[in-house]
Amino acid sequence: MASSPYPFLPPVPPALDLILVATQGRVVALRKSDGIELWRTRLPGMAYFVTLLVDPPHAFAHARGEIHCLDLASGQIIWSNNLPGCGYHLASLAIAGSSAPDSGTIAAIMAQQQQTASAAT
Repeated sequence: MASSPYPFLPPVPPALDLILVATQGRVVALRKSDGIELWRTRLPGMAYFVTLLVDPPHAFAHARGEIHCLDLASGQIIWSNNLPGCGYHLASLAIAGSSAPDSGTIAAIMAQQQQTASAAT
């Protein structure tokens, strides 16, 4: 579950001052202004890749076929849904009025970044 390695810190800042890092079945919140870890949540199961969507006051994390709603201030899991019949692969997350980029768009962005990096060296 969520825990802060720094319980003496002041309350979590507004969502705009957070960076969320998701990997290895965990979601970690860092304060953008100084990089200090504010909370860390281990998602159930053994997942390597985590997809995130932030919609304050919540963050939604998909890992290994399950979606979890996290409290953005504390990292506590509010609810989970194992998405029966949807499998265990990667997922795109979106909210009404928004959309996640498709894999083709992501591949094009990554290729452009690699070309820019290669040209700079």
